[in-house]
Amino acid sequence: MELAVEAYGRLWSLKIGYDEVFGAVAPGLQLAHATIQAAFERRLQSYEFLGVVEEWQERWKPARRDYELAMIYPFSRGGISGAARDVLAALSQRRNQSNRTGEEA
Repeated sequence: MELAVEAYGRLWSLKIGYDEVFGAVAPGLQLAHATIQAAFERRLQSYEFLGVVEEWQERWKPARRDYELAMIYPFSRGGISGAARDVLAALSQRRNQSNRTGEEA
């Protein structure tokens, strides 16, 4: 199963899923190959893998584009409170990730 959106001349892959029972025949690879082929046949500009880069995607040699998120908060009690909450959540998430990988935050 693949959930994708065709927009702006591209096919945007949102999610690929399959039953692990069929994992030996690589249904995810077969599905990705078929949808990339379909995007090519429809003369779309590209097929876009979204999300975290996965090792299995490297066989198609995708161009990697990293994105940054900028958040703007109003200068008010609620804005300052929201900014502080978000900064603390991001720091906590970063610390948890570094603890899993054994790296320094």
